[in-house]
Amino acid sequence: MSGAPTLAPVPALAGRDRARDALACAGLAVAQVGIGLASGRWGLVAPFLVAALLQPLLVARLGLAARPRPIAYLLPSLGLGAMSRVWPVEVNGLDLTLSVYVSLGLHAAALIDLWSPPGRVTHAWALVCSGLALGGVGTDLARAPFAALTAVWGLSALALLRAHLAPLAPRGPDAWRRLGPAAVAALLVGGLTVGTVSLVDRVYDRVNDAFLRAFRRAARIGSVGGFSGRATLGSVLAIQGDGGDAVGLRAFGARAPGYLRGKVFTAYAGGAWSDQTPAGALPTRRDAADGRHVLRGRAGPAQGAPPTWRVFPTARYGQHVFVPLEASALVEAPRELVSGVGEYFTSPIRPSSGGYGVVADDGPWRLEADDAAWRLLPDDPALLDALDRTLARAGLARPGTAGPAPDTGLAALALARHFARAYRYQFGIDLARDRDPVVQFLLEKDHGHCELFASATVLLLRRLGLPARYVTGFVCLERNAWARDLWIARNGAAHAWVELFDPARGWFTVETTPASGLPSSSPPPGDSGLLEALQALLERATAAAKRLSFQELVVLIGLTVQALLSWIWASWWRTALALALALTLAWRATRRWRARRAGRAATRALPADLAAER
Repeated sequence: MSGAPTLAPVPALAGRDRARDALACAGLAVAQVGIGLASGRWGLVAPFLVAALLQPLLVARLGLAARPRPIAYLLPSLGLGAMSRVWPVEVNGLDLTLSVYVSLGLHAAALIDLWSPPGRVTHAWALVCSGLALGGVGTDLARAPFAALTAVWGLSALALLRAHLAPLAPRGPDAWRRLGPAAVAALLVGGLTVGTVSLVDRVYDRVNDAFLRAFRRAARIGSVGGFSGRATLGSVLAIQGDGGDAVGLRAFGARAPGYLRGKVFTAYAGGAWSDQTPAGALPTRRDAADGRHVLRGRAGPAQGAPPTWRVFPTARYGQHVFVPLEASALVEAPRELVSGVGEYFTSPIRPSSGGYGVVADDGPWRLEADDAAWRLLPDDPALLDALDRTLARAGLARPGTAGPAPDTGLAALALARHFARAYRYQFGIDLARDRDPVVQFLLEKDHGHCELFASATVLLLRRLGLPARYVTGFVCLERNAWARDLWIARNGAAHAWVELFDPARGWFTVETTPASGLPSSSPPPGDSGLLEALQALLERATAAAKRLSFQELVVLIGLTVQALLSWIWASWWRTALALALALTLAWRATRRWRARRAGRAATRALPADLAAER
């Protein structure tokens, strides 16, 4: 009997294995917290975080021991791949969709491996996945949480290494000599962890500043055509043609936002507009403690006034803030707004795709001051001659020549009539590259697109001595059929127009593009509108969750249910299918209730001892 094997070490090994699982999952959970803080996609990260926290308990409780099949790895990958198409991740204007979803895929594989106790090498795999993910989001986190998460991850690594080496620990009088390699390994990992945290803490500010500087330069170069610092004539046309059916932005409100200003340009030269700011009118950084940015020359909204619209641009438009022309203030706008001449806004640090509220004020607005930048004309004799000849054909005379100076409204009306009479709208136009496109448009062509009409009108008005500016943005008029407060502007709704200053009215919109070229609503066919409505409600719910606005979340749930019901009732076969499903569920529930009632009656009819046994 003394030689019989003992079973005492088995529970200890099982407990040690569970401890390893817990440490590996702690590393995964730390990385998930880092990804959540950096990307803000808590709805995406939360399931993986919960799975990592519950994994040791569930495996110990369920006693799982089977190796996962290949399908177990394939299903999460397919789901994440599909989700990455409809829920992109953008941080600081950079597209991190691929990195975040690949990291989540690695985490899913690590969790699946950890669910199968045989083969403990998966602990190192889980720790490597979590470390890579945590390092990848480092510069998008503040120093304190990043250092804390890195320290916790390092402690998990040390504890996991110790748990792996513990079963190999020798016993006996000379055990301390054979512990040398294990001690050296532990000191090496610990030193690397502490050194890494210290190094990150020292150079974090410099690394983060370099990242933001590089990002700002890249954002200025890589912005979408008509909204970058330099807009070549044809850039808005490229937006309209490149995925014109794709959604450009979504706005929630009771009425259509109409014209949404995206960028205002001052100087024209050689077929391109630039936002070069004249001396004495530098952009101002507007930081408001309450998150409200009142536009210059506009009456401020009443305290606590709710936003009239909430705008959600898509990720491809980066830091550009699109403001309805009726707006008087921005609420919950992206942080660190920069306002350029002409009240256009950008956010150099944070993307605007997270949405922002816009307040419209019905009261009288104070006039915005005129500026010399809106009368600038290029020193190009050919262009000036083309402008003078066009003004003569339109029946207008420049100041200083024969005839009185024209009124702003009459001048705009005369130019609109001239273009409507002598020109037509055409999507695209062939122009020689060696000459100014506006000159060719005015003297040689009888057709063009919105950029040419707007550019020519601005230059003609300036030639008359009137302050005018070239503006690019969206015209948002399309109403979603399933969410009645949702307005959608697609890439095809990108537009260029003119704003003219009048001393009595302030800035007002001038439209000389023929009516056939103005953006119009073009809802998608079939059930695509429902998917767009659900995606828009999901974006809005995510923004509400970040603001901890639980009342708005309840309202959004009701709007989602309303959209689904509207979609069902819009078709007779969906209505019939829904009614059949409801009747089937009611019939099954009735049968189950009758069976339970009969069972209770049969139980009451039995003797007391048999009823208790039943």
